[in-house]
Amino acid sequence: ELTAVDERLSPRFLVHEVLARQAPGVRDFLLRASILDRMSVPLCAALMRAFEGDTANGEGNNRVEALLRNTNLFIVALDETGEWYRFHNLFRELMRYELMTQWDSESIATLNRCASLWFAENGYIEEALRYALAAGDTCRAADIMEQEIHTRLNREDWRGVEHWLFLLPPSVVRQRAGLLLAQAWVLVIQDKAESLPPLIATVQAMLADPDTGLTEERRRTARAEIDAIQSYSLCWRKWQADVCL
Repeated sequence: ELTAVDERLSPRFLVHEVLARQAPGVRDFLLRASILDRMSVPLCAALMRAFEGDTANGEGNNRVEALLRNTNLFIVALDETGEWYRFHNLFRELMRYELMTQWDSESIATLNRCASLWFAENGYIEEALRYALAAGDTCRAADIMEQEIHTRLNREDWRGVEHWLFLLPPSVVRQRAGLLLAQAWVLVIQDKAESLPPLIATVQAMLADPDTGLTEERRRTARAEIDAIQSYSLCWRKWQADVCL
């Protein structure tokens, strides 16, 4: 058991001491920002406006910038321009613990969804995906993947696509034609064409079903992609056969 002296010197006690000396707005800012691995002024300002009717609406960019630059609350700059910051690692983990003890899970999920939206709007796709998953919002994560997968494939980053698909529950992947087609591309590149027919059949059944919610344009695009996958698979196998002769 901790002695009274040990307790006063424990990291959690020190964090409580730090928080107790701050104004309510500063404490609120620290708790919200604790979900972030890195922080910027506009990102933190977005978190301060995360809830409808949020009284933190007054915590605009100027206020957040002052908090980041002047409080010295275990915050360090990541660049010379003052664009990105982070908490010291231990302080961040302790603040996250405080957030989990003081906030309900849905409110924390709202913060993560807000961060995901900000990162997506500003082109930081990996972080947008990470915070969507942290929010438990697999539908949003799947939307982000579907929008970005072809960019990844065009860069020949099939391992990245495979990793993305692994992050989602299989049940979510099976409901998305775009994600199934991405899985098909990965199988082709991995020389696992024998696994393609049932997967392609699943997508074709989805395209034939008028109740899947796909637009006609998306159905045409998906059918063209199926043709491309099958053609690529045939060419790939033919090239391998020629090399082995």
